[in-house]
Amino acid sequence: MTRAAATATVLTGYTVAGAPRTLAEATCLRHLTDLGATATRHPSRHPGTPMEVAAPDGTTLGVRADWAGPVADGPVDEVTVQARCGLMAVHGRREGLGPRRIGLDYAATAAGVLAATGVLAVLVGRAYGHEGGTVVETSATEAALLTVSHYLAAATAAAQAGDDDGLALLQRALLTEGEPPPFTSADGVLFELECIDADAWRRMWEALGVTAAIAGRCWLTFDLRFPRAEGPLPPELHAAARSRPLAEIAAIAAEAGVSLCRLRSAAERLEELGLREHGRVGPPWTIVPHEILPSAAHPPRTHRTNAGAGPLTGLRVVELGRRIQGPVAGMVLRRLGADVVRIEPPGGEPHRSFPPLIDGCSAPFLAVNGGKEVVQADLRTPRGRDAVRELISGADAFLHNLAPGRADDLGLGAAASAAMNPRLVWAVASAWGDAREPAALHGTDYIVQAYAGLGEQLRPDDERPVPSLMTLLDFLGGLTVAEGVVAALAARTSDGRGRRVESGLLAAAGVLQAPALEDLAAEREIGRRNGRPIWTELDRPLPTAHGFLALPAGTPADRFRRTVPSIEALTTRPADDWVKLLRQSGIDAVTVCEDLADLPADSGLSELLHGTRAAFTRNPWRFE
Repeated sequence: MTRAAATATVLTGYTVAGAPRTLAEATCLRHLTDLGATATRHPSRHPGTPMEVAAPDGTTLGVRADWAGPVADGPVDEVTVQARCGLMAVHGRREGLGPRRIGLDYAATAAGVLAATGVLAVLVGRAYGHEGGTVVETSATEAALLTVSHYLAAATAAAQAGDDDGLALLQRALLTEGEPPPFTSADGVLFELECIDADAWRRMWEALGVTAAIAGRCWLTFDLRFPRAEGPLPPELHAAARSRPLAEIAAIAAEAGVSLCRLRSAAERLEELGLREHGRVGPPWTIVPHEILPSAAHPPRTHRTNAGAGPLTGLRVVELGRRIQGPVAGMVLRRLGADVVRIEPPGGEPHRSFPPLIDGCSAPFLAVNGGKEVVQADLRTPRGRDAVRELISGADAFLHNLAPGRADDLGLGAAASAAMNPRLVWAVASAWGDAREPAALHGTDYIVQAYAGLGEQLRPDDERPVPSLMTLLDFLGGLTVAEGVVAALAARTSDGRGRRVESGLLAAAGVLQAPALEDLAAEREIGRRNGRPIWTELDRPLPTAHGFLALPAGTPADRFRRTVPSIEALTTRPADDWVKLLRQSGIDAVTVCEDLADLPADSGLSELLHGTRAAFTRNPWRFE
């Protein structure tokens, strides 16, 4: 059986009735059918839920993934979710010119993945005696807040930090002026760089004629663009790039140990995926049973149940994760009730010290890793590796995002882990999956965005293609890996077999891109041209006398101008005033959040947050 065929057997015998009303619900349905469920045209029988999942035993589960969730008078579409929940603010940090709209439906896509994950988690919980409710609910608003949760924790902690010496020292060391990547070569090619070593960075730029002092001064700013979503670089670097053709720069970068990737087009991505032939982006994971079968020597773990906890209560997950993608997957599993054991090096994870701090620990680190049990192990030593193997031997799942081949080198690969624990769900959160062409590149968010053609899809066709400095794929990639793990756990409830789960950043890009790319392949684009958004001025954040205003997508210009005679007139009143006036005329406008530190003051969103020293997000699901 092929990997694709094995993946499509996870939900064999399940049906999904009803019709999705939102992209989030459509994404949820898509992923459930990717796993083998059958979609039917019968209406959902659950009151108030557009979709209903029915198990082979006749039990059912209602599913709802709308825009606002529990927020009264909340956002009504992707644009207003992005505006109100801070996504535009983070995405706009790149230029420092104010909030920017993300050109793909990121919040709705994330909500769809969360909805499917919630459904799968309830199926797992039911198998272990945890009822978990009869309805799974989430929303694009809750998903959006979750995807900026690490930025939110940093912003709100920094606002209360006062004279934090570590934060002030860091801010003084970073550049505040300049232009972030991508760079442009002499032959007009846009390209991204990735580098994980300061010496390699310096060698490359020196070879291109930049002084060591300038290259060294901007290294920290470049390196920290992940937690900050900004990274202005001095003009000398851009000038050096413009002085050489791409082939020459690529050779110099490779010699220095720096990854370079040109910004590919949406059309190239479409051809790579073969969409003109089969018309559909494939699932973001493969889920394959281990070859070794469980035996009496490997009895199932005893699972406790707790009616007040999440549906994965009693399951144990070992996480060996770096940066964002792997830890986000572990965070999702923890929020669903699993006990997550995080492996850290002796002395603890270095990112714990990244300011701003709460009681000595990084606020953004806590946003993703809070609540996990921590075990320190030195993987360079036999003792450390044995400690991790011991944890894996008694776990339900092992999740990692180590570099390719590293898990096998440590004796923690899929085959070795399955030999210890045949019931184990072994999962890798990679960058490239089985894509061969880019495999030699550093597999980080911005490089994958460049390769996937997201630079074009995120920006309208009257702007140059530019990837986002928001960690779009790291976070969405973490969500899809967690979804795959829970799907494998659901499959295990029927046959007792452990499974190998593989997903990655490039696969997550496919989830985000799928609707637009499939429309492009089928020549049925609406609101896009060649995969790129077509926006008028009303489709972007609108500056007012104080703050920015955002309108729901498709707001008719004539209707808008009944209240606002011209765009220039917006500068006569603050955004909040215009929102009131526009709502009186039936337009669900919102004030754009420009600073995430202001989100806790939003009376509608505050119930979705908690914390006094910093703001953290509550669980994005409701199981009723």
